[in-house]
Amino acid sequence: MAANTRTLEPYDVIVSLGGWCAPAANIRRRFGNSEAMPFDWWVSPLRGTLKLLDERFENLLRPENLEIITQDGKERSSVRCNYYGILHHHDFSRDEHQSVLADISPEVSLAAEKFRFIIERFLTGFCDKRALFIRSGMAAELLESDKSEPYPSAERQIELAIRLHASLRDRILPRHLDIIVLSDVESGTTLDLPGGSVIFEQLGDKIGDFGFWEANYDLLFDRLGIGLVN
Repeated sequence: MAANTRTLEPYDVIVSLGGWCAPAANIRRRFGNSEAMPFDWWVSPLRGTLKLLDERFENLLRPENLEIITQDGKERSSVRCNYYGILHHHDFSRDEHQSVLADISPEVSLAAEKFRFIIERFLTGFCDKRALFIRSGMAAELLESDKSEPYPSAERQIELAIRLHASLRDRILPRHLDIIVLSDVESGTTLDLPGGSVIFEQLGDKIGDFGFWEANYDLLFDRLGIGLVN
């Protein structure tokens, strides 16, 4: 484990690995990526992310696993998968009050079909490529859950990051795989691993009023020299 002081070489692809929408929104804004990937718009705690990868998304969007939930006092605020522990926050229609429709059953099969193509792209589209994935947060479960574990210590986050890198590498078979993890682990902490690395970074205090931390992400991209192959 070392502090990262190097500029990263250009990548063939730069992709979100979740926790929430901000990585995908900033990757698209900065680099023009347009192909959808599974973790772009989910709220995906680490436990569910690992389980999705380990199972190759096998139990995704099964009707018996889906529940419309209330959050922060707002009814029908999102759709939770009780099997993987993720939120399908943008996958189902909403009414004029931005509440999820009371009956999502007509849309489940459509969402499953859409994600069948997205997952196939994810599992087959990175072979022999130099890939960078960006993940925000290392909470094991949804933080608002009554069953949430405490936010993992730095040592535990490092252990989980090693497992995450191995699981993702084994699923997508890239030529080289780097993962940037945005969390409270000291910025620049770098794990040199088989076939790539994990780099921990902190975004710092939010700059400006934009919802997806755009200025913070731009500083990160510039500081690490993150870019795509021309």
